[in-house]
Amino acid sequence: MGLQDDGDGLGFNVLSFDEADDSERKVEIKATGLGKFFPFYVTSNEVGCSDDIPDQYQLSRVFKMGRESRVFILHGSLSALCQLEPVLFRAVI
Repeated sequence: MGLQDDGDGLGFNVLSFDEADDSERKVEIKATGLGKFFPFYVTSNEVGCSDDIPDQYQLSRVFKMGRESRVFILHGSLSALCQLEPVLFRAVI
């Protein structure tokens, strides 16, 4: 297995299933001790995966970790649901 087939290369953390129809659901989990609207980081693999299979993709945002943990869920393409800002570039020589 290469990076694209395992671990962070997949673009999601958990392979799950929808109870209603047993369809696959790819779930990415992001957590913070801060509030619901605090910005979070996503990788290009996560964005690409969400764009490729928006009807199967779910981002679960856990916030206020450790105090009064809460969660909200985004279903679909992160490009369509979030304002994405590039913050890091890889330089190769």
